[in-house]
Amino acid sequence: HQEYKDKGVEIIAVLATSLGAGKRNTGKIIEYARKTYGAEFPILAKTEVNGKNTHELYKFLRTYSSLFDEKKKVSREIPWNYTKFLVSGDGKKVRYFNPREDPLKLKPFIDKFLASTADTDVL
Repeated sequence: HQEYKDKGVEIIAVLATSLGAGKRNTGKIIEYARKTYGAEFPILAKTEVNGKNTHELYKFLRTYSSLFDEKKKVSREIPWNYTKFLVSGDGKKVRYFNPREDPLKLKPFIDKFLASTADTDVL
């Protein structure tokens, strides 16, 4: 976050009710993230990321990323916590990263995107 915040990149964490956060205290989760990981970015309220009450943001992310099955015209569910999405500033490009993916592995994608124009398909 420190490296990219002055370049227009925003990190946003969302607590997923359908992936286990629903049973835990939101304040404690946020406090833990801030103390343990130095999370200075916004951590949003608990949100449905799967199921019939999926938040519109996650409907969008799932539809415009590799989670969307073009043949079946349906999106796969978000598999677990720590799923990551990289979204262009104009919202036209979305890249999904598996929850097991180390967040530092997103760095080359962010760097490539920042070095390109909005018209280049780098995500």
